[in-house]
Amino acid sequence: MLDLGRTSIIGANLLPVVTKHNQFSSEKVRKRTGMTAKMLELEAKQQINYPPKDSETLETLGLLAGGIAHDFNNLLTSIIGQTSLALATLPAESKARRYVENSLQAAETAAVLTRQLLNYVNNKESSPEEISVNQFIRDNLILFNMFLLNGSSLQLELAPALPPVKASRANMQQILMNLVLNASEALQNDDDTVTIKTGRELINGQEDILTANGRPLSPGEYITIQIIDTGRGMDEATLAKIFQPFFTTKRHGRGLGLSTILEIVTRDNGGIHVQSKPGQGTTFTIYLPKFFSSQLHWSQFH
Repeated sequence: MLDLGRTSIIGANLLPVVTKHNQFSSEKVRKRTGMTAKMLELEAKQQINYPPKDSETLETLGLLAGGIAHDFNNLLTSIIGQTSLALATLPAESKARRYVENSLQAAETAAVLTRQLLNYVNNKESSPEEISVNQFIRDNLILFNMFLLNGSSLQLELAPALPPVKASRANMQQILMNLVLNASEALQNDDDTVTIKTGRELINGQEDILTANGRPLSPGEYITIQIIDTGRGMDEATLAKIFQPFFTTKRHGRGLGLSTILEIVTRDNGGIHVQSKPGQGTTFTIYLPKFFSSQLHWSQFH
């Protein structure tokens, strides 16, 4: 709950669901179905002072979150249940199985939206866990391809033997889905591409990497995830504003996606760097500190 008398900015963020093995279990339909939304409190002293109308809009979004979570929970429970029954009746050789399986995965992805909202209503945070970035990207490749527009292609350049990071799977999925969608919308030609590239980088704390709190990253080794597009790119004036809440260049955009991503990455002790020039495409680089546990075998992260 927020302290009375303190000026704050509230954002409602809808996050997609993630499953460890991209498999559906009918016994877990109700447990796993939920619409997730994380409500972010950003202290006004760390952000730009927004007009009262913007603050009221965000507060209204927060009030609506609980009701939306309940309605979506019921709808998605029915959709996932009926789709799983349809899948069970299809023979293994049916050409329709692939389309039903994709629909089921999309419904499960939407289910996280409900879970996040319910978590917020119950004042719960998404639990961080150890994640192999490369495997996570492979597991969600079909989902990411669903967000590509106009027949554009998604390419992977995954560095081998990366250590894991510690983050929320739902948050990680939201970050990558938003950035892949943004990259896809920036493409102009049929031969333009979107690339997801992973790597590792040693940070000394002096790099030009953006965080929500304005603090530099702690020195150390970081895992990098880059979303690279060969699209229209951005000029310096646009680039300077993209992380401001409510700033958008999209006709029907809300301007909350990138500001939310920056907040999430900062909470995981990471940061973001953006490179872009008009006509030369854009590269978003996510920095997350590596995490090592002696209980995990190195081969799991190849």
